[in-house]
Amino acid sequence: MNHFTTTILVAVVTALGPQLSFARPPDPPRVTVRFADLDLSRPEGAQTLYNRLRSAAGQVCEQVEGETGLSWNFKAYRNCVEKATADAIAKVNRPTLTA
Repeated sequence: MNHFTTTILVAVVTALGPQLSFARPPDPPRVTVRFADLDLSRPEGAQTLYNRLRSAAGQVCEQVEGETGLSWNFKAYRNCVEKATADAIAKVNRPTLTA
């Protein structure tokens, strides 16, 4: 069974860096994105997975914003989603998805 868990770690550290001060770093939020039902050799399957990854990245970035108590602006949120999506695509490592 194929599955994928996307985590926002680098994006959070990059976006919030010096604003965060934790005694113990919290576990980054994560969302599991399953894609066993998709044929990633077809553009339609790759597009569906991309949409799922993007949606999951948005959910995780919203969780990060809520957990930190910081008010993000749209640009910071968008950067978090972009970074998380790119990281997830790299981890899946499928040519049709990367394209």
